[in-house]
Parts: sequence; structure tokens; C-alpha cells
Amino acid sequence: MDTLPIELLRLIYSYCDLESVPNLRATSTTLAEVGYEYLLSPHFTSLNWRNDIDRLHCIALHERLRGSIKSINIFLGELSLDNAHTTTW
Repeated sequence: MDTLPIELLRLIYSYCDLESVPNLRATSTTLAEVGYEYLLSPHFTSLNWRNDIDRLHCIALHERLRGSIKSINIFLGELSLDNAHTTTW
């Protein structure tokens, strides 16, 4: 794998799901280096019951990961079954 061109390694990563990326990165130092940009999804979703804002802040401070987030969805409200039922059309 270390002799393959970077383009082919990126193609391999493009077919991996997010759960498989750390396992593939653990196989060699070359794959670890190439796979760094595939560790995070480009779409970040923050939910109010998780500590996602702190996680997003840590990603923003990280030298290599800060450019990997392309869009951010922040959900701050809570949805109850009654609210969902009364607001549907």
C-alpha cells in the first residue's frame, strides 16, 4: 500500500464509511497520513443534549482538522411529541 499513488489511496478512502477510516489509518503510516482528512464528516450537526459546541471549538483549533468542516447545523430547541403534533400541517 505504501507504493500506491496518493490519488489511489484517496479513492480507497472515498469508499470508506466514517467508522472504517480509523481502522484503515491504523494499518500503515502512509495510510494514516492520507486518511487524516477523512476522519470527520464535512457536515457537523450540533445537538443541545451533547457537548458538540466544545467539540466544534476543538476542531477549529486543530491545525489539520480545522478546514474539514464545510457546513454546520445547530439544533438548540427540544422537540416534544405534543409540539410536533400541533405544528404539523
